[in-house]
Amino acid sequence: MIGISSIIAGAAKPIADVIGKFVTRKEDQMLAMAEIEKIQNDITKKILDNNNNVLLAQKEVVLSETQGHPLQRNWRPALMWVIIAIIANNYLIAPFVNNILGLFTSSITLPVLELPDKLFNLMSIGLGGYVVGRSAEKIIPQIKNKEDNKYIN
Repeated sequence: MIGISSIIAGAAKPIADVIGKFVTRKEDQMLAMAEIEKIQNDITKKILDNNNNVLLAQKEVVLSETQGHPLQRNWRPALMWVIIAIIANNYLIAPFVNNILGLFTSSITLPVLELPDKLFNLMSIGLGGYVVGRSAEKIIPQIKNKEDNKYIN
């Protein structure tokens, strides 16, 4: 959200510069700048509301999954556990066991499982989405309250 606020502020600066050049009366400049700030706040509030609506929709999907069949409830965690098991095998278990086996025999090795890039990307998105979703779920209402209080004061 900070990135979007800075983009909005960056877009308003050239407008403020133009107003400063062509509007000569200080009172008119201040009125125009107040209007620009009001527009910035409205856009920011709409973006926050939109983000909140997206999070609520995602929450509804997850809630509906939790009330369905056990396979429907558990497919995401099961997929994540499978990916974690493959990563643990490839980077922890297989290298360790193969090093120990290499001391005694070279004919037996533990296989390293292939993890396709798309599956790794899916895990990254799943984990990242969870972390970002949980963070946004906690932060957006606080930001929205600040924005609402700004309009009250």
